[in-house]
Amino acid sequence: VPDWVAIRAALGIADDVDEETLVNDKKVRGLIDEEIKINCHKIKKYEIPRSWAFVAPFTAANSMLTPKMSIRRNVVIKRYEDIISYMYDGDDLSLSTANEKVAA
Repeated sequence: VPDWVAIRAALGIADDVDEETLVNDKKVRGLIDEEIKINCHKIKKYEIPRSWAFVAPFTAANSMLTPKMSIRRNVVIKRYEDIISYMYDGDDLSLSTANEKVAA
C-alpha cells in the first residue's frame, strides 16, 4: 500500500489531489520505479521487479487474506488475472480496466 502522504511530499502534490489521480500520474510511477532501483541494488537481477501495479489492499474483509492473515493466492490471482497477464505478457491493458479491477 503506497504511503500517499510521503508521495505527495516528495513530488510536491497538493493534498486535494485524489488517490485515483495519483495512481495514474507518470511522476508517481517514476518515483516508485526509482525507489525500486534504489532499494533493490543488493539483490539478484532476477529478483528485481520489472513490472508492478497498484491494487487494493489485501484484507480479510475483501477475502484476499485468511483469518490467520495468509494471502489467498488463488483469490488474488483470479481477481487480478488481467493485470498479472499484462505484467507478464505485455498484452495491451488500459488503465481504466486496471482501475476497474482495483475498485472491484
